[in-house]
Amino acid sequence: GLERGGTPLFDNFRLQRNRWDLQHGPSASRDHQAQAGEQAAQAGGQLTSHREMTGLLSELSREQHEQLYWQASGILQSIAGERLVVGTDEESRLLRLRQRMEVGRVAYALHTGGEAVAEEVARAIAAERGGMRLRGGVGGARERAESSASGAARAPESRPLVNRVPGLEERPGTIDERVRAGAQPFQHLKTSPLHRVLMESLGRFEHLPAAEDRATQATRAAEAELQPELVGPGATAPAAWEVRLDEASGARRASGLRVVGAPGSDPMVVDAAGRPTDVWEAVAGSEGRVVVVRDADSAVDAGIDPAVDAPVLLVHTDSLRVEVPRLEDMVIEVERKSDTGMALRFRVPSAPEYVMAEYQFSRGEGLKEQDLWLSRHPMESSAGSLQLSPLSSPGSELRVLDRNGHTVDVPAEFLRDGEELIVRLPARDSLNGTSTEYRFKTGWLLRAREEMPLAHGPQDASLASLRLVVERDGQGRMLTRNLLSEDAASFQWQDIHATLAEDLPDGFTLIEPATGIRRHYASDGELVYRDQPLAPEVYLRVGVGDGEGVLRVVGEHSDTVPGWQAEWAADYQLGGDDSSLGKLAVIAPPGAQEAADVELYGSSAALQRFRLGLVPGRRADDPQLAFTLFDEVKKFRYHYGPDLRLAQRDVPLRLREQALRELLDRESVFLRTDAADGHAIVEVVDANGARVQGLRAKTRDRGRVTLTRSGAEQGPQIRIVVDLRDGRVVKMKHGPMELNKKQFERYAKTRNHVELPRKTRLERKHVPDPERLDKITEELEGSGDELEFHDAQDHWDGEGLDLTALESRTRVMLNRTSGTQPVTFIVPPERTEVVREGVVDSSVAGLTSHQTPDPLQARVPEAGEALASQQAVREAVIARVLKRWSGGHGIAGLLWNKGAAEREQALSAKYGIRIGPPPERPRDHFSHSMLDRIDKVLGGLPPEHVRDNPHLAAIQPEVSGEEDAASGYDAEQQAINIVKPFQMPSWLYTEVNRGRVWQRRLMDKGAMAAYEGIGGKEEKALGIAGQERQVMGGTSNVLAHGNLTKWTIRHETGHSVDKSVGWMTKFKHEDRFGGWRIYGPEADHSLQDVATAILRKVGLGDHLGVEDRWQMSLLDSVTTALTPDTVRNHPERLTNLISDFSDQSEHFKERLERVVHFVQLALAQPWTLRDGGADILTIEGRTYHVDHYDQWVSYLQQEREQHALSNYQFSSPDEWFAEAYAAFHDPKPGPRERLHPGVRHWFDKELPALLGRGT
Repeated sequence: GLERGGTPLFDNFRLQRNRWDLQHGPSASRDHQAQAGEQAAQAGGQLTSHREMTGLLSELSREQHEQLYWQASGILQSIAGERLVVGTDEESRLLRLRQRMEVGRVAYALHTGGEAVAEEVARAIAAERGGMRLRGGVGGARERAESSASGAARAPESRPLVNRVPGLEERPGTIDERVRAGAQPFQHLKTSPLHRVLMESLGRFEHLPAAEDRATQATRAAEAELQPELVGPGATAPAAWEVRLDEASGARRASGLRVVGAPGSDPMVVDAAGRPTDVWEAVAGSEGRVVVVRDADSAVDAGIDPAVDAPVLLVHTDSLRVEVPRLEDMVIEVERKSDTGMALRFRVPSAPEYVMAEYQFSRGEGLKEQDLWLSRHPMESSAGSLQLSPLSSPGSELRVLDRNGHTVDVPAEFLRDGEELIVRLPARDSLNGTSTEYRFKTGWLLRAREEMPLAHGPQDASLASLRLVVERDGQGRMLTRNLLSEDAASFQWQDIHATLAEDLPDGFTLIEPATGIRRHYASDGELVYRDQPLAPEVYLRVGVGDGEGVLRVVGEHSDTVPGWQAEWAADYQLGGDDSSLGKLAVIAPPGAQEAADVELYGSSAALQRFRLGLVPGRRADDPQLAFTLFDEVKKFRYHYGPDLRLAQRDVPLRLREQALRELLDRESVFLRTDAADGHAIVEVVDANGARVQGLRAKTRDRGRVTLTRSGAEQGPQIRIVVDLRDGRVVKMKHGPMELNKKQFERYAKTRNHVELPRKTRLERKHVPDPERLDKITEELEGSGDELEFHDAQDHWDGEGLDLTALESRTRVMLNRTSGTQPVTFIVPPERTEVVREGVVDSSVAGLTSHQTPDPLQARVPEAGEALASQQAVREAVIARVLKRWSGGHGIAGLLWNKGAAEREQALSAKYGIRIGPPPERPRDHFSHSMLDRIDKVLGGLPPEHVRDNPHLAAIQPEVSGEEDAASGYDAEQQAINIVKPFQMPSWLYTEVNRGRVWQRRLMDKGAMAAYEGIGGKEEKALGIAGQERQVMGGTSNVLAHGNLTKWTIRHETGHSVDKSVGWMTKFKHEDRFGGWRIYGPEADHSLQDVATAILRKVGLGDHLGVEDRWQMSLLDSVTTALTPDTVRNHPERLTNLISDFSDQSEHFKERLERVVHFVQLALAQPWTLRDGGADILTIEGRTYHVDHYDQWVSYLQQEREQHALSNYQFSSPDEWFAEAYAAFHDPKPGPRERLHPGVRHWFDKELPALLGRGT
C-alpha cells in the first residue's frame, strides 16, 4: 500500500499486464501486438499516477473536458461496454470507481495519443477483465443496451456519437430525478468536472439495469471508494494494498498467501504465484474491514495442509493490521437492531429450535455489518451452523429468548479452558440438572461432549442420577461413550446386540441387575425398548418413543419365545384424562387356562385402577370368554377370549341408583357390546350378566343407542339416549301415554322424583310433541345435536338454528318503516316450558311482546297456570338474542349497524389484531352478530395463538365473488377474510348450523362447485356415480356440528398457527399427523415417485424402461401424464398412453388402462367420497389423490379410517392441520377425542412449548 518512486504498485501491475496481453495475447498479430504494446507503453509511461492524470485533464476548458470524456466513454463502451451501477440501495448507490478510472485512462490516451491509442487502451482494459463484455458504460454509446438483463447487443446506430457532443435538443429525456438523486456521489465530488460529465451522461442512458444486474455488478458501498483524494490533488490514501497472511497471523511456516485489494474492487486471496486460491475467500466488510475465511472442506479435498491455522481473519485495511477473532466470537445467529446494536445467539439443544441463548451488544463493539456463514463439518443438528460475530464484551448479560423476544428460563454457562471455549447447556429431559457441553477448540473444529440423561418418565426413576457421556469430533463421529453417576456400578451397559443393530445402529443396552430390566437406547440416548423380565431368559418387550406400539415376548437375544401371548388390554387408550396410565398389556404364559394364569403389565397407576377376574354371573361358563378386566374407576368391564382378544365390552348406564330403581327396577345396568362388531348392541344386562327384560335397544349414529320400554302399558313411557363411549345419558324422556287432568297431576308428582345427572346445569323443558299434542315430553338441556325439537342452550351459544323447527313457534316481526314489508327474524327459544308465538312491535321505542292464544293452555288450564310464570323468561330470551344481533343498540344496531365501528376498535385492542374493515374499504364493518361470534371464539383460544401470533394480523370482512364465496386465510396479508356467501344477511349467516343436515349439504354443494373433476358423465365412467360426496362430514361427522361462523374462525386461525410453527414443513410427514407427502418439482417428493408406485400397483413395476413410440420410457411417459396442469388441459395425454404403447401385449395394455383409471379417479376430488377412493387409490397403506390446489398428495389410509374428523381434513395437509386445530379447540369433547392421542398431546404440550409458553 506504499507508493514507491511515485508510481503505485497496483498501477504498475495493471500496466505490465496490459502490455503482456497486447504483445502475447492470441487474438492479435505479432506486429500489431508489438505496436500496440509500444503505444500503450508510451501512454502509460507518461503517467506517474492516476491522480496526476486526472489533474492534467482537469486543466482543460469545460467544453474541451466534456468533449474529450464523451468521446472516451464512447470508445470504451464500444470495446468493453458495461452497465452503469445506478440505484438507491446501499450497494449500488454510486457509480463504480473503476468505471471512472477507466474512462479517465481512455480520455488521457485520447488527449495525448489520439483515437487509435485510446482504442488500444480500451482493448487493454477489456483484456484485464478476461475479455468479458459488460454492457452499458457511461457516456455516448455506439451501441444501445437491451432492456433485458441478457447483455445482447443491438445493431450500431446509424450515427455513432464518437467525436462529437450532441446538443441538448438531441438528447433523450433524463432519468427519473428520484433515481438520479439516489445515485449522487458525496458532496465533495459534486463540483468536479468529472462528476458533471458523468451525471449529465446519465440523461443519455436508455436503460436502467435490473435489480439482479445491480446486485451482481455493483460494488459494496464503502467509504474507501469515495475518498476525495482519489479524484483530486493531494491524495494520501492507498490506491491498493496487500497483506501477507502467514506473517500477520504467526503461521508455523511461510506460505506466500496474501490478500490484495483496492478501493472499489473486491478483495482476493492469492498464493505465492499470484493465483487465486479456492481454500480461502475474502469478503469486504464495513468500516474498511475485510473478512478472510478458510474453507476447511476445500482444503481437505485439495490435500492442502493450511499454513495458517486460524480459519477466520479480520483485516483492517486502514492500518493493515490482521486480527484473529477469539473463540467467544462464534454464535449461531446474528440479529442487527436499529437502536441497541446487535444480538448474538447460541442455539440451545435442550430447548425447542426457536429458543436461543442471547448476548446483547451495544453499538461500537466490534464488527457490526458483516454476517458471514462459516463452512464446517457436519455435526448434530442441535449445534446449528457457526457465524462470525462481533467481539464479546465483559459483563454481557446472557439470556435465553423465544422467537418473540420473551425471556425463557433456560440457563447457559460459558467458560474458558485454556484454548477451548466451553458452552454448557441444560440437557433435554433431565431429571437431575445434567447438562450438555460443547467445546470449541483451536482452529474452530467443534468437539461436543454431551451428557444424556437415561431416565425417561416415572418408570425409570431409578435411573435419575445416571447419565451417558458421549464425545464427538468435528465431523460428528463418536469418540468415547461412558456411564457417569455415583451409582454407575449398579448398572451394566453394553453395545447393542446384533439382532437389534440394524434397528438401532450405534445403540447400546443398559441392564439393571436389581430388577432384571433391560433398556435399549438409540445412539442419541433416546429409549426405544424396555424389556420386563417374565421368566428366566423371557422378557416382555414394550416399545417407547420411536418404538411405541411394539409389544412382544422375547428371549435373551431378542428372539421370539414360542407359546407366550401378549396383547394390549381393552381397545382404547387408557390414558384418557389421566395420561400417567399409559397402556396396559395382558400377558399369558404357555398353557394358561384361566384368569389366575394371566398377568397384567403397565404403570403402577394403571395396575391400581384395573384388575383381572372371572367372568361374572351367567356368562362364566361361556367357552368363548376366559377372563374379565375390571375398570374400578369407570366401572367398565372387558371380557376376553382364550386368545387374549377382546370379545365383549360392558358399558355402565350412568343413571343414579334411585332413578334406576324407579324406572328400571335395577341397581345397575350395563350395555353389552360386541367388540368384534364395533358398537353393535348385544343385550342390556345387569351386574350378574343377566339380560334385563322389558327394554329394547336400537343403535343410532355416532356410537349412541336408544333404550325404550317394551310393554309400556305396565308403566310410564321411557326413552333414553346413551353414549356408548362412556355410558352417559344424553337424553331421557319420561311421561304418560296420553294427557288428561288426572294423568297430568300424576305425572307432575312423578317427575319430581326423577334425578338426572348434572355434569353441567341441567334444566327440564316440557314441550308439545309436534306429532301428538296430547303428550308431554321431558328433555335434558346441554346435548344439542340429540334434542329433537329444540335445544335452547345450543342456540343461546350460537351453535345452530333449526329454521324449520322454529318457524311455526317463535318469530319476531320488525318493521323498518311504515308502508314497507316487515322483516321476519327467527328467534330460538331458551328454557321455555311451552313455546308460543310472540310478535314484537317495533312501532314503540321499547320492544314489547304480544301473545297469541296457546292451544295447550286452552286444553289444560292447569298447565297454562303452571307455564304462565315462564313468560318473563321468554321475554328475557328474546331481548338477549336481539341484543346479540343489535349489539345493545336496538333497532339502529340491528338495521343500521350502529356502534359496530366502536365495538371493532374495542375488540382490536382486546385481542391485539385488527378486527374490522381493511384500509381500502374503511366503511365495510362487521355486523354485531358477527362480532359476537368473533369475540366468543377468540376468547376461547390461547393468547399466543392470537395476540402473540406473528402470522395473524387481522380478521376482516371480504366481498363475496361470483366464483369464490368462501372465507379463508390469506398468508400474504396474514389476515382471515370473512365472506358472507351470496350476500346473505349477516344475522342469518351467523346462525347457519353445520349440525343441520340440509344446511350442511347446501354448504358442501357450494364448496364443491369450485372443484374440478366433480359431476358430469365422468363420474359414471369412473364407477362413482351416485356415491354421496361430502366436505364437512363424510368419514366422520364428529366435527359437523355447531355454528358455521365459529368453526370458520377456529379453522382459519389454525392456518395462521400452522404458519407460526412451520407445521407443514416440520411435522406433516409424521404418522400421527396423517403421514402426509406432497409431490412435485418444488416438493419433498417427485411425481416420479407417484408414477413408480402406480406402476408397481398395477403390475408394471418391472417394465419401467419400456419405451413408447416417442422413445420415452414408461416411467417418464406416465410421470408426464400425471402432471395436473397437463392432464386437465390436455386429457388426451393420459388417455393416449395405451395407444403410445401399441406394440406391447394386451396384458400390458390392460394394466395401462388401470393406470389411466387410477389417475382419472385421483383427479376427481376422491377425498369427498366416504372412503377417499381407498379401494383403488391406496398403495401399501398410502392413499394418493390430487387435491383441490392441483398438487399430488398422499396420506396414511389407516389414519383417515381411525381419526378423520371430516372429509375436508384429508383433502390436503394444510386443511388437515386447520381441521385438527378446530377440533382440539371445539367446545364439545367429541371432536377432540376423535384425534389421534399423539395429536392431542402435540396440541396440549408440544405446541405451547414451540410457541414459547407452557400450558
